[in-house]
Amino acid sequence: MSKAFQLKALREKRGTIKAELEKLGAKLKAESRAMSEDEKTAFDKLKTDWVAVGDSIRTAEGDINALDELLASAGGEEKPAEEKPAENSAKNPGRESRDYNPNPRGGDGAELARNREDVRLARQAWARKQYRIPLTRAHVDACKRLKFDPRAKSLELRLGNPATRAERFTQQRALTVTTTAGGYLIPQDYSFELEQKLVDFSNVRGVCREVQTSDGAPLPWPTEDDTGNTGELLAINTEVAYADPTFASVTFGAFKFSSKGVLVPNELLQDSAFDVDSMIFGEIGTRIGRIQATHFTTGAGTTEPKGVVTCAAAGNTTALAAAFTGRELTLLAHEVDPAYRAAPGVGYMMKDDVVAYCLTLLDSTGRPLMRESFRDGTAQLMLNGYPVYVNQKMTGLTAAVPVTAQKHVLFGDFKKFIVRDAGSVRVMRLDERWAEKDQVGFIGFLRSDSNCVNTAAIKYMLQA
Repeated sequence: MSKAFQLKALREKRGTIKAELEKLGAKLKAESRAMSEDEKTAFDKLKTDWVAVGDSIRTAEGDINALDELLASAGGEEKPAEEKPAENSAKNPGRESRDYNPNPRGGDGAELARNREDVRLARQAWARKQYRIPLTRAHVDACKRLKFDPRAKSLELRLGNPATRAERFTQQRALTVTTTAGGYLIPQDYSFELEQKLVDFSNVRGVCREVQTSDGAPLPWPTEDDTGNTGELLAINTEVAYADPTFASVTFGAFKFSSKGVLVPNELLQDSAFDVDSMIFGEIGTRIGRIQATHFTTGAGTTEPKGVVTCAAAGNTTALAAAFTGRELTLLAHEVDPAYRAAPGVGYMMKDDVVAYCLTLLDSTGRPLMRESFRDGTAQLMLNGYPVYVNQKMTGLTAAVPVTAQKHVLFGDFKKFIVRDAGSVRVMRLDERWAEKDQVGFIGFLRSDSNCVNTAAIKYMLQA
């Protein structure tokens, strides 16, 4: 089954679960009562299915987006190879059926002469070289075209894809180049799979503002608050008063995150049918993404990044300890100043099982409060006209009801929350340590920090 058909089937399944949740909510509202034990059991099953299907949808969408990006980086849709005259084979050994395009993206300002096949072959060459597995001529030619040394001990991979991550910008304190230990240039496309993995495990990265600096020196971010000052009405020939705004700063550090080691047996490296480079980069990105997701959500600050839940300011408190209502969700949105509510990307953030709970909530006319919108071509849950962002590291439910004294729901402008990445993702190899097991160890490092530069822009709802 293709990814597109798989995604369609998953969305249909989620629609069925959504209908069952809404049906349960309508029944409880009509009878004005709490859930029975059987209904709680049924809700728990629906909630579990909703979360599982949601994870599968996000994975399928990520795979489709990754494929689209790879095709775009290769200059468009992949076309069948055309036969070339014999002289082309002499000019491009190992690439008999396809001319090498020095500018696959086209236009002025292309970042580097490369195409998808060269990137794949060069990554594979780096992985194979660790065990002195001979490289094919195609591997060698791809590395030459990319000016990449497959013998390098480490890779430094820049995060970010300017074509898709418009909110990311790079701050360079000095002239820098992405290099390995030997000074060889690494194409930025290497980092795409890592970038996708980091986003998969935390919707904080998916909606926040990301800043990349060339080093990990403390980065002060100036802030200014003039909300307490207004202008004045003057009589003729009257001197003006002076009221200075309040200036402060938020300082971003660079905490080191590790993927832990990834051990790869020699047998896998020797198996040409096994995509070992994707496995290495995938596992490194997944592990770093998981640990960062936790800290970017609930980190306490000082000795670790400060999470978005920790940064959020107090909004409203629910009336009941075991439930919250649609009215309280609406009140939370209006705890945030209208100036922030008008910003692009403002929305709610909650765990997926809390999303399932919200699907049982109905308005005064019996319609679901949370609905799916397909305005931009993809399914997006909306609540009170605002998008709902799923963050699996937030607090969930217990026995189908909210947990007392927890912050289940956030609302606000998440672009005021900033993730700072210092330098590049470094991927290292460990040759000798695991030699007696006939294995090679790979490990990834990334230095990052997070904080909110305006806590008034993000509020939480506190469960009573």
